[in-house]
Amino acid sequence: MTFLLYGYQFNIFEIPLLVYLISYFTIELPFVNNKIIIEDKKYLNLFFMSFILLFISKIITFWPAINKTLVISDFFKWIEIFLFVILVFNFKNFKHIYWILFLINIFPVLISIYSSILNHNIFSGYRVLAGYSSIFSLSFLIPFYKKNRFVSVICILLMITTILSITRGAWLALIIVLGYYILINLRDNRKHIFKIIGIVVIVILVLMNIPTVQNNIYRKALDPFSLQSKSNWERSGMLFLSLNIFSKNPIIGIGSGNFGEYAIRNPHLYKGKYLEISTNMAPHVFFLQLLVENGIIGLISFLMIFLILYKILFNKNLYLIYNDYKSYILGLRMLFLSLIIYLVFGFVAGSSRLILGLFMGLCLSILKKESIIRNVEK
Repeated sequence: MTFLLYGYQFNIFEIPLLVYLISYFTIELPFVNNKIIIEDKKYLNLFFMSFILLFISKIITFWPAINKTLVISDFFKWIEIFLFVILVFNFKNFKHIYWILFLINIFPVLISIYSSILNHNIFSGYRVLAGYSSIFSLSFLIPFYKKNRFVSVICILLMITTILSITRGAWLALIIVLGYYILINLRDNRKHIFKIIGIVVIVILVLMNIPTVQNNIYRKALDPFSLQSKSNWERSGMLFLSLNIFSKNPIIGIGSGNFGEYAIRNPHLYKGKYLEISTNMAPHVFFLQLLVENGIIGLISFLMIFLILYKILFNKNLYLIYNDYKSYILGLRMLFLSLIIYLVFGFVAGSSRLILGLFMGLCLSILKKESIIRNVEK
């Protein structure tokens, strides 16, 4: 759920949460006795170095950019993400931020369910439910599945809304998240895993016996193999257009947010055969957008950020240390996998900025938690 303010798109929780975190940072933090001590600063230093390189890649695109205002706008959006990272990292209560991020994601799911029930199109509607928000919420909640029946019911509901969203990216993320959850629990919790698999199979069978749902799923599932699909022509056209633009300035890119502007100024690159270009258009693949607009430097710096987050989240030593935090780390792992799929099929805007900032801050907080535990043990 978003709103526009001075031309910027904000999540409805974004400004209140930012004010709350800044207030905590400026008022409460100086009075906290425990200082933040990081024994192994390697990942932390690499993260901030990669983020600085990303900022540099965005600043230098100011010169080749056609619309320099868009570069400035995009730069401040990433400043906001970085600010959330810093504030969350310095926030004392890790679990508090975790559940705030869950609420931010499940809220649009509940709104979309309510709206579709009012409009009587929850089963017949096409993309009326929030698919990515559903899988993000499920990623947070499924590690706690076997601890509470109410949580189990919510998880099943989120599986259903993900399927009914008729969003292929969300479907793929659901497969990966459930697959990873099954894999990590298969050795020690086979009875629980068989129960999960049984529920998933029953949910799919029930939904596939609803004619309108069946038609929507078949249409969306078979669409990638159709030569008549407009979506396929547009996506393939966007891919070739992006690669054409990238070849013009591969090192530093054409300017943050300038994809549509550049394409309109250079119609010979797409010749009007397969695309309708607008000034605010961007490739429907964030990594491709980053490559085109910020060049190789921008893409490498962002990939480095996610590689560092991966190294933190999937560190076996950290996972074994935290008895009270294992479920939370597992939830962040699955959110990481979901976000990768989302960025492959989408772009960073609106709610995404808030989710990315809080997620990155939580990942870095694991390093802080590690240092506290080791310090206590000594």
